[in-house]
Amino acid sequence: LTSGRYVYTFIFTDETGLSQSQSIVVIVGTTAELIEGVLLNAAGPSGTGGLDLDQGEGTGSMNAAAEIKDQGIDNAQPFATNWKQQISGVNGSIIKYIVRGQNGISDTFSFDSVKSKEEISTLFNNGVDFTQTSDGSLVSNEISAGDLLVVNNGTNYYLLEIKSVNVTTADNGDNYVIDIKK
Repeated sequence: LTSGRYVYTFIFTDETGLSQSQSIVVIVGTTAELIEGVLLNAAGPSGTGGLDLDQGEGTGSMNAAAEIKDQGIDNAQPFATNWKQQISGVNGSIIKYIVRGQNGISDTFSFDSVKSKEEISTLFNNGVDFTQTSDGSLVSNEISAGDLLVVNNGTNYYLLEIKSVNVTTADNGDNYVIDIKK
């Protein structure tokens, strides 16, 4: 079978003609791995602001291992509220939104329902492009808990669910906690 999601329906009929059906879903493909990562504000300490989606480890925003990076702060805003809460791709990564009810994504789509690597790469084709730019790079809108994103870097695809966005008002320790399927 080709990778994908298949539904098999069995219909059971007795001698009197009464019938009942039962469906099962079979997912064919390479099982996706789930890891968690924390992406820190790029304006924080040296060596922060990037995230290696392969390992779930924080890096510097320009580190060669990073696939995504934070956009840092807006110095024109008050210190307590200056974190932009935006991300972008780095080192060749392209990020798109997964939006329920758009581009072939069902209204009931969930991060948990994705089980295979092949499903993640297919989702990329249904993603919604970023439209904002900063310094010539495509950047997200303000990121919120619950946002779903899909990332492509070369032959690698990642599905992200933003679990929480943690704002700190006294320093630049702001961060996103992200579930990553790869």
